[in-house]
Amino acid sequence: MIIEIIYIILITIIFITCSIYYKQYLVLNKYKNYKEIFTQFAIEAYEIIYKDQIMSFVMSGVSIVGEELETIKRNFIKLCFQLMGNKIEKILIQFYGTRETLISNFLTFFQKKIDDDELAEFVKKNKDSDEMNQK
Repeated sequence: MIIEIIYIILITIIFITCSIYYKQYLVLNKYKNYKEIFTQFAIEAYEIIYKDQIMSFVMSGVSIVGEELETIKRNFIKLCFQLMGNKIEKILIQFYGTRETLISNFLTFFQKKIDDDELAEFVKKNKDSDEMNQK
């Protein structure tokens, strides 16, 4: 009788432990998938915004600041949500906790892409070297 109770307790402990590890495995896989979904829509929206609104600033060598940058950021966020659709938006909001957190992550992605823009750096360097050569 006591041995049976010990077996039941051991099996329960093993089951609970396996269940916890399985849940962690599922969460990690979900995170990877949610991050891929997030990144896919953010990249797609950024490419559209870059071609439509940012490229002219980059080619002229002008930095985007102030109200223009805020407008472009708002357009980027709107486009992200349009591309996602309601269903995926709800899934990502559920994953990130709030809509504001999701928007904050999109803006962080956008700012990083702007900061890492190689074409803008190339144009700026060429413009600076042209100005140095003219002097």
